Amino acid sequence: MEKELSMKNLIKRFELIVLTAVIVFSMAACGSTDRSVAAAQSAVAQANAASDGVPKTLVVTGIEGFSGEVLVTIAADGSNLSGSMTAVGGAAISGNRVSIPLVPPWREDTRWTGVGEYFVVLVFAQGNTNPIYFYSQGGVTALKYNITEATTTIAFNQFCRYNQ
Repeated sequence: MEKELSMKNLIKRFELIVLTAVIVFSMAACGSTDRSVAAAQSAVAQANAASDGVPKTLVVTGIEGFSGEVLVTIAADGSNLSGSMTAVGGAAISGNRVSIPLVPPWREDTRWTGVGEYFVVLVFAQGNTNPIYFYSQGGVTALKYNITEATTTIAFNQFCRYNQ
């Protein structure tokens, strides 16, 4: 029952993630933001077709200065993040790391099995602030990360904070 309640709360928080992430990627230096809904849907269709059948987990290591939950969005198109979400997830930080099982958006009963290059956005559930970080290889431009293994591990210093 506790897991079910936690997942329901997690899904509610994804509404916040989607809205926030749209702002992040429309303002971050990650390419043109004039792409159409059809282009985003095409990116999702291509991303969903790329699957190896192995459930994916994202591990972020080296997290300092945060506690609580981390929510993640995996998206195929950086200029239309909300329209191209392919996977989401959330978990509590343990020590200085978090291990997040990925699921398709709004389908928490199924694990995501995609492979390929995706934008990765982290949202830290920190009261009203909810700091947002995007994968950037430590730079300031949002970049795609190539997800190919069952467990993908990325060091936290490879993410850049979006300053709202």
